[in-house]
Amino acid sequence: MVSFHLQKQLDNLSLFLGRKKVMQGEIELIYAILEYVSILLFLFLLGHCVSRSINYTLQVFCIVAIFNNINESTLIFVHDHQDFGAHYGDPGCTISAFFEQLLPLTMNCLCSCMAFNIWYLVVLKGGRTERGLLRWYCLFSFTVPVVTTSVAAILLRGAPHFSAFPSQFYCNLADSTTTRGTFAGPMLAVSITGILLSRTCRYCRNQLMRLWKRE
Repeated sequence: MVSFHLQKQLDNLSLFLGRKKVMQGEIELIYAILEYVSILLFLFLLGHCVSRSINYTLQVFCIVAIFNNINESTLIFVHDHQDFGAHYGDPGCTISAFFEQLLPLTMNCLCSCMAFNIWYLVVLKGGRTERGLLRWYCLFSFTVPVVTTSVAAILLRGAPHFSAFPSQFYCNLADSTTTRGTFAGPMLAVSITGILLSRTCRYCRNQLMRLWKRE
């Protein structure tokens, strides 16, 4: 009797694990589809901007976003999702973790540059064009993430495998004082700057709308 109940429990466990494996596979499939649909949308937006020679900063943003999506969806095709955590320390996981810090911060810097560009051209009415400022936007947007990620690599060089840990679909640097200082800090500072510039542009737009209505 005991062996019968034990066998029944084992059968139920096997059934549960089988369903869990199927569900995990479906989640990975949906995740991959969303990632690559996003890539197609970014390619469409990039092609639209290039064909019309507009929004140069947005063009760079689309390219970086495409590479970010590729980075976040590559490892699920390389490693078995059932044992993904066992790949801690793999070169692919370490590379994924550093790009996961570098690329999102670059995208955030580019967003702030786009907010600054609107403020400079619309509010300040500067004399330079976006195309003329693009080199400075790229210099800022790529230099800050490269420097902060390099600092993180130097500070984490003594940690096992640079403390790059697998998450569900890609790898991240371990949550520590180093990552908070080299990722969260710059990300917050750049985000706040972009938000303030955007709010300034919105305020100026509202003021202009009120003037137009009075006229």
